[in-house]
Amino acid sequence: MSFLKAIDEGLRASLFLKFEDILDLADVNTGVLLYPKEVAFRMVSEKKGKAISEFINLWRIKTGPSWARQNTGAARRGMRVAYTDDTNTSTEVVKAMAVDLEYNVWFWSKDLDKLNDIAERYLFWQQDDPNLNLYYNDVYPAELNLHFGELIDESNVPSMLDRGNHFILRVPIKVDGWIFTSADAGTVIHKIELVLYDSQNLTDYRECIYETNEYDSTVEATLKLNEEHIFGILDVDADTQTFSVSKTDTGNASEFVAGEYLYVTDSTGNDGKYLIVSSADETTYTTIVVSEIIPNTTVDGNIILKNIE
Repeated sequence: MSFLKAIDEGLRASLFLKFEDILDLADVNTGVLLYPKEVAFRMVSEKKGKAISEFINLWRIKTGPSWARQNTGAARRGMRVAYTDDTNTSTEVVKAMAVDLEYNVWFWSKDLDKLNDIAERYLFWQQDDPNLNLYYNDVYPAELNLHFGELIDESNVPSMLDRGNHFILRVPIKVDGWIFTSADAGTVIHKIELVLYDSQNLTDYRECIYETNEYDSTVEATLKLNEEHIFGILDVDADTQTFSVSKTDTGNASEFVAGEYLYVTDSTGNDGKYLIVSSADETTYTTIVVSEIIPNTTVDGNIILKNIE
């Protein structure tokens, strides 16, 4: 996956975290779509299996070089970083290109007052220093600032009597983006980490992303952000250090591999990274034992798998 796609997915997840409660969104995969307005309603209906009008869609409409930010040190000289392979002690130069990314974001709802709530939160979001933070090999943070603009009502009022009461609000978001390339023609895998946070709610959401210099289908699969790998937490047992999630028809235990990590998000007090010790499919649920102490017994939040092959 390209760096541009990684930023698309990062903004997608950030929108989900920011507005999920207003629109009662279940997860980012079905609630926030990377499609233009013209096809978004049909695509969300296909994903959810029914007509849905509470969702968000976004589409990147413009990508171009940012000449003003080309005067920065990172853009002029690049960054010297170490290989991710611990057996290789040399370094390489990563070239950075500043790009301006412009998006249109549409909010869909049957409840006009929900769109008013979204409008107010969007306007106040500007005061929270909104950004996506991009890390290369856990260092050299590149802060991708977000910029906002005028809110536009795109509700098709004349057709509401024929097609139903669907209100649509469009807002622009501009991202001060960066894309990177390595001078090394090899296939060394490099790590990027997108950090998405909401300073108002003190939410810290991390997604590890891998990039190679050559196409690799397994790496592309790894890059998929939360695609069908979100599990709502059904039970928390702090004594046995166990989370429980709903069991699918084929079971979930095979996805929770011992030695890999799961991430808890949107919980009362358990957000963070946990090492999986074991997992088992029961009659209607799957249990996952982790090595870390579970600090809070409140049953809420989601489990997200990040290192999926």
